[in-house]
Amino acid sequence: MNKATSKSTEIRHRQVIKDIAVNGSTAKAAVKRAGYSKSVQEAPSKVTNTKSFKALLKEYLPESDVAMVHKRLLHAKVLLQMHFGEDVSRKEIKETIEEAGGKLIRVITSEVTYPGKNGKDDITVIKQVAYYSVDNTMAQDKALDKAYKLRGSYAAEKKELTMKGFSLVELATGKLNEDDEDED
Repeated sequence: MNKATSKSTEIRHRQVIKDIAVNGSTAKAAVKRAGYSKSVQEAPSKVTNTKSFKALLKEYLPESDVAMVHKRLLHAKVLLQMHFGEDVSRKEIKETIEEAGGKLIRVITSEVTYPGKNGKDDITVIKQVAYYSVDNTMAQDKALDKAYKLRGSYAAEKKELTMKGFSLVELATGKLNEDDEDED
């Protein structure tokens, strides 16, 4: 951390990073909880774009760690199961799973008995349970999105402003006569 950065600023920066990284908060919510003014809450980039914040972010999330996680997440898998009737061949099961983009891990045969009424007329069903893995796209997307947000890699959101009572010159120069508005 830069020696010129005050200890209280560093503490608030750490709070913001933790709130975003651990709790999944938006930057706006994180700067609010860290006690920043309303004007900063409306433009959290006033914090996240500072040299001191970026330096601390590099300490918390070194580029090498982010790159390693990104690489791992690009290949993240999830284990799922699909049920097939007893008459479906293993070859058909494998083809079905592969057509869906999965990789077959194991197929087990299971016998399930469903009780009938009054203990009579039980129904026994033999089914095959195929366990397979597929890309975990939700985990990949969420983790990448969080990292990109923290790093400020997304383009700023465009907002349309409608203002009444101001001249074009006042809007263009930013010199607005706001007699009835409170200042921060």
